[in-house]
Amino acid sequence: MNIVYKISFIKRIRSNTPPFYYIGMKTSCDYKHGKVIDKKGICYWGSSETASIKSALQEEVPFVEILFESDSDKDVCEEERRILLSVNAARNFEYFNQTNGTIDWTFHSPEYATYRHKDYNDVYKRLRRDD
Repeated sequence: MNIVYKISFIKRIRSNTPPFYYIGMKTSCDYKHGKVIDKKGICYWGSSETASIKSALQEEVPFVEILFESDSDKDVCEEERRILLSVNAARNFEYFNQTNGTIDWTFHSPEYATYRHKDYNDVYKRLRRDD
């Protein structure tokens, strides 16, 4: 399953403590019991590394809804960007998102993988799988 999802922090909405929402996408996942589950079987709350969303996730288990689903990874990536732009999430104080998505399909494409340099453990590159 490839999806665009929206996380809503209900306690924050009720107390009028923005930001309230996060929009993201996830490929190769499941949606069970109102949660996005990654291919390792772990609950997935998004790729944001900001302290504010990490703090919000410690305060409550948010509500997650699927906004879009497709067999195509590329369609999901494009739809996430369209939705983020429609709410201008990067500038909208109601959203945790710091960008309006990416148009760089390389990061999400299954034709690419992340590789660690054989001699330098902290050097990673995103390359085509057939490179």
